[in-house]
Amino acid sequence: MPADQQTAESRWVAQIAAGDRGALQALYETYFPRLTRFFSHLTAAPVEDLINDTFLDVWRQSGTFNVRESVWVWIMRLALDHARRKQSTDTLDKSALAYLVYTGGSRDEVAEILNLSFTTIDRLLIQARTALRECNRVQAQSLDA
Repeated sequence: MPADQQTAESRWVAQIAAGDRGALQALYETYFPRLTRFFSHLTAAPVEDLINDTFLDVWRQSGTFNVRESVWVWIMRLALDHARRKQSTDTLDKSALAYLVYTGGSRDEVAEILNLSFTTIDRLLIQARTALRECNRVQAQSLDA
């Protein structure tokens, strides 16, 4: 993410902490498409409800936001917390890991969002790659038959 966008988002969070609803709207509009895709990949729960719950937390917790942290990581962590309340954590975490890696999240960011160690992230990635290879092998065999 460009540094100027990170700066703008951090400024919006500071403005939200001061009670600025316009800044909340700007952040909401920026993250609505990302969160819609994220939640759609993770759970069958109503996506808009999850997004609204996430932004209620943004409003309530904006005063505790650490400016050295990425706004994207912070919001995705809040979003994942809401998704975890709606679905089994193990399945959800694997889906979130796949989605976040696929959409360009760094290993550090993904570990921070999921609150998992690098070792666990690496293990889950290996499991996912192994499962994908097995799926491709079975699919190839069925096409050959």
